[in-house]
This record gives sequence, C-alpha cells and structure tokens, in this order.
Amino acid sequence: MQNRRIVMNAVDHVELSSAIGAMDRLSERGRTEMIGLRGELERAEIVAPHEVPPDVITMNSRAELLDLDTNERMEFTLVFPDEADIEEGLRINWVFNTQSPKPWIIP
Repeated sequence: MQNRRIVMNAVDHVELSSAIGAMDRLSERGRTEMIGLRGELERAEIVAPHEVPPDVITMNSRAELLDLDTNERMEFTLVFPDEADIEEGLRINWVFNTQSPKPWIIP
C-alpha cells in the first residue's frame, strides 16, 4: 500500500504526541498501536487549525464511510487514544481501495 498524505492540525498533533508518552501503561496490543501512531505522526504535515483542508477529517469529527462493494454506510467519530477502546479491538484501520482514495473501516 502506498503511503497517503497525512495532514493534521497542530493542536491534534500535540495531543496525539503526548498520548504516546502513556504507552507503558498499555497492553502489548495497545503499545503496538501507539508505535504505529508515532510513525504516522512523524510523517504528518502539520498545519494551523484554520488551514486544515475541508476534505481532512480531524480529531473529534464525525464522518460517514461508504463501502463501495455493499453500499453499506457507517458513521464514526475520530477520537483520541484515551477515548478509544483499543483493547477490545474497536479501532479504525485505514486501507485504501485501488479504485478510490476514500478510506474504509476494517473491524
């Protein structure tokens, strides 16, 4: 999978970066997720909150995804790690269909 461009606002970047410091209190699975997050944060393009493009989903935003194969719609809210239920496997994975740049949720 090719790396997609990551744009995030500076406030969200600071909050997510500080969450990585709490990694030692997580399970092995949680730590693995945080290591992945750290890699994404390192390659993100940081912009001021008022400069976030309109097609970028920011933290605490609600979005709707469409499964192009089944036409199933799914609504989600993108939350900070301390609000997610990583231990239960309820997380958002971003994979990209080669026909569409839109993200999909994989349970």
